[in-house]
Amino acid sequence: SVIPVGCVPLQRTVGGGIRRKCANSTNSAAELFNSKLSAEIDALPSKLPNSTVAYIDWYTPVIDVIQNPKKYGFEQVQRGCCGTGLIEFAILCNKLVPVCGNDSEYLFWDSGHFTERGYQTIFSLIIDKFVSLLFGAQYIM
Repeated sequence: SVIPVGCVPLQRTVGGGIRRKCANSTNSAAELFNSKLSAEIDALPSKLPNSTVAYIDWYTPVIDVIQNPKKYGFEQVQRGCCGTGLIEFAILCNKLVPVCGNDSEYLFWDSGHFTERGYQTIFSLIIDKFVSLLFGAQYIM
């Protein structure tokens, strides 16, 4: 699935209004895409009988971290660590641009990508379901 794209810092800046809230129309589009993707993936086993295909929900854990940052140990989920954290993205985050003092307190590294700790946190929320769907519950640690 896709994450709640309307909540990444760049989309908050562009579509979140003066208060930089999550861009609801963008999140609605992500939810619609995810529902259609899930339905398509559910139909694949009959078309690909010797395949294992799984839908992994990234949207729900990411929105939970964004809505409950303290629960996961984050101080900042509305802006990125790089530069102003509002618009800098990919190449705009470089050695000439200042970064935050402690990136582990930030969910986002730049205005569109998670920090290493952000990825670790979100991955830890989905790994058991991912392993269970692809390999069966007996492989969950």
